[in-house]
Amino acid sequence: MPYINTDQKEDVARVGAQTPGQLNYAITRVLIAHRKDPTIELSPLIRTIIYRYWSREFQQSYTTINDIIGALEAAKFEFVRRIGILNSDFKISDITTTLDKEKDAFYEKIVVPYEKKKMIENGDVYETTDTDPKVQT
Repeated sequence: MPYINTDQKEDVARVGAQTPGQLNYAITRVLIAHRKDPTIELSPLIRTIIYRYWSREFQQSYTTINDIIGALEAAKFEFVRRIGILNSDFKISDITTTLDKEKDAFYEKIVVPYEKKKMIENGDVYETTDTDPKVQT
């Protein structure tokens, strides 16, 4: 959840998110800013936050992938829960759609190549053959 202490908030502002909770906080702050000023474009800001988190050299792992996807989902759910109750006229669906698109783009750009690399290194969990058209690699 995005409820981090003041020192961590200052760290996020200074050096970016370093933990899943800080990542959720950073995403949530962008959502709140967009709610206050709808001219703020969500996609570029969300993308910057998640790719900055991913690009930390020592953290490129399946755990980091789950951190990012989990933070996007948790921020979305909490925003809908909190803001949806307060503002029935606010277009929640625009925000949830944007978050889903960014999550999908992250998956295609980062996760799929990462999974393919790990499949080559460790073997395919699906144990398919080249003639099985139902499963993509």
